Amino acid sequence: MGVANSSTSSLRLYVGMGYQRVFGGDNGRFIAPQVFARYRYEAISNSNLSNIDTNGSAFQVASIRPNQQLAGLGGGFDGQWSPTLDYFSNYRIDFGDRGTSQSVSGGLGFRF
Repeated sequence: MGVANSSTSSLRLYVGMGYQRVFGGDNGRFIAPQVFARYRYEAISNSNLSNIDTNGSAFQVASIRPNQQLAGLGGGFDGQWSPTLDYFSNYRIDFGDRGTSQSVSGGLGFRF
């Protein structure tokens, strides 16, 4: 199955800015809070149609229309508890012309 190239052209202009500062450092422990803002604009097309060609039959498939413009804010932190244990947590919110989405992530890393 193939998707026609003409239906998937995209040019996303992107600008972003962030700040992070590291606190600590004693005994290998630190925490690094961070904040960021970004903006994305789809300059060519945000069509929701794809041309599909399978087994000699061609047809169009409609999906959810992607955002033409998207602004995002977020923050979180990275840290290290010991030389073998690190952690992170992040929150992000994106405001688009087609809706708003939020995400939260976090985790632990162990090196052995």
